[in-house]
Amino acid sequence: MEIALIYKKRWGIELLFKKMKQNFQLHYFYGEYENAIRTQVWCTLTAQLLLTDLQKKLR
Repeated sequence: MEIALIYKKRWGIELLFKKMKQNFQLHYFYGEYENAIRTQVWCTLTAQLLLTDLQKKLR
């Protein structure tokens, strides 16, 4: 049961990253340093969450 729950959570994360890569350019990173990559991923994640919230409100 625990393994199924972990897999379900992992699948949700995979779908989120798939949406992020489709909607935003995460195919390459603008910097080489860890902080630059983290900043780009966090900005993309924030934008994706805002986009998802907006889509839900428009339905």
